[in-house]
Amino acid sequence: MGGSSSKEEVIIAQTASGGSNGASVSQQMSQVHTTLLFIAVCFGVVVVGLGAYFYNRATAVGSSRRSIGEKLPAQYKPEEDASQSQEVITVMAFQSPMPSREFLWDVFRRVDKDRSGYISADELQQALSNGTWNPFNPETVRLMIGMFDKQNRGVISFEDFGALWKYVTDWQNCFRSFDSDNSGNIDKQELKNALTAFGYRLSDEVVNIMVQKFDRYGRGTILFDDFIQCCITLYTLTSAFRQYDTDQDGVITIHYEQFLKMVFGLKVKV
Repeated sequence: MGGSSSKEEVIIAQTASGGSNGASVSQQMSQVHTTLLFIAVCFGVVVVGLGAYFYNRATAVGSSRRSIGEKLPAQYKPEEDASQSQEVITVMAFQSPMPSREFLWDVFRRVDKDRSGYISADELQQALSNGTWNPFNPETVRLMIGMFDKQNRGVISFEDFGALWKYVTDWQNCFRSFDSDNSGNIDKQELKNALTAFGYRLSDEVVNIMVQKFDRYGRGTILFDDFIQCCITLYTLTSAFRQYDTDQDGVITIHYEQFLKMVFGLKVKV
């Protein structure tokens, strides 16, 4: 019996030892599997990264070819859809935070001179400043009221005033950023810089025509209120053109009456 017990102990010891060696081998295999899995993951990341890189390169090249195609005139950018243009024209890069309702109500009450609960075009014109003693451009006032008058009454309610106030403030920030010499007005080169930043590619001849068109005082420069009108007009004309440019090649063929409908249908004075 004693010998049997000794043999059993030896067998148990050997089994335990064998189990230990088995666990060691299992751990090594687990480490190998982990290492291989890590390498596979890294390789997958590299492959995905390279795939994304070459896809982006191909997309960029394709977009570049479309944007500088031979049929594409310098002043038109058809690959940019209307919503993207609107974000540019509303100077997304120069957005200011919306002020508190209390602040807006205080400003609204001061602008609403007749206490009617609405701001008329005359009241808005008197409240706005273009940096000079001259009155704010009435056409710009009319355009802005038309944009924010949700009830089509020709006046601005308090509920609409916040968006209007922010719109003017954003344009003011935009104007100041392109008024590089801090003169309080925009000259030809500054206007071209601004329009280029908005996504337009216009020749010097067209920019000169625009300065002459929106320079109300014949000084070769554009004031803040005229700058807003200029940009809104350009955006409106471009949007009207896009409606007929169905293949987006920058060229349209329209009949005389279609041209008249397009021009007379505009909400801006051309």
